[in-house]
Formats: sequence, C-alpha cells, structure tokens
Amino acid sequence: MRFFLMAILLTFALGACGDKEASQESWDENQHGNDFAPDNLTQTRADEAKQDVPINTNQNPNFLDLSSDQPTRGTDIDHARDVIRRFTPYEPGSVWINGNNMQVTVHEKQGRHYTDAEAREAYEKLVAALSRYKIDMNIK
Repeated sequence: MRFFLMAILLTFALGACGDKEASQESWDENQHGNDFAPDNLTQTRADEAKQDVPINTNQNPNFLDLSSDQPTRGTDIDHARDVIRRFTPYEPGSVWINGNNMQVTVHEKQGRHYTDAEAREAYEKLVAALSRYKIDMNIK
C-alpha cells in the first residue's frame, strides 16, 4: 500500500512539472505555430500594395519632383520681389534668374537716398530669403 501511494504521489508531482498550458510558450503560439504575427499583417500588406498612393519624391534628391506645388523660377522671382517690398525700404525692379545667379534691381523711393548700411541690410535679407542663389543686387 505504501508503495502504491508513493507511486501515485510521484506521478502527480512529475505530472505537475510538465503543465504545457501554463508554460510561457503557450502564450505566443497556437497548436500549429501560426500566430507569432498578428492575423491582419498579411492583409495589411496586401491592402497597401493595392492602394494607388503617389510617391513623395522629395525624400530622394535623385527623383524629380513633379508635384504641382513645386517652387519654380516664377515663384522665386515673386518671393524676391515680396521680400524687397515688405522688408526693405526699396521698391522692387526687374529680377532675373540665370542658373544659380539672380540679378535683382531695386529702386530708391522718390526723394530719398539710403546709406550703405541700409543697402547691405536689404541685400542680407534677400540672401537669407533665397539662399540657393548667388544674388547680385543693383540699386538705381
């Protein structure tokens, strides 16, 4: 009888050590091992492949940006005139762009002559606004 009770007690003790349902591995996988990733992962990738989303070409400098809001020479010229009009005491004149060079002509307001410091400040504001160009500013 003692042997029988010891055998049953040993069977229960060893059986409790191998509880598969309470082990750590049972939380991350099912019986077939397919649930390591969420169920909707492949569905999400398939949906992304079907979408017709335009590529943002501003991320890579080797791609041409063909979007309609890309700055052009006309917007740069308008920006230069706007900077002269708003932040300097001068009136904007002709603005020309040739490659990386920008030729800007500004006119003094009638009856007023400006100092070299004011001209330098106007030039620096123009360079700060359009730093990608080599700017040559003529005052008339």
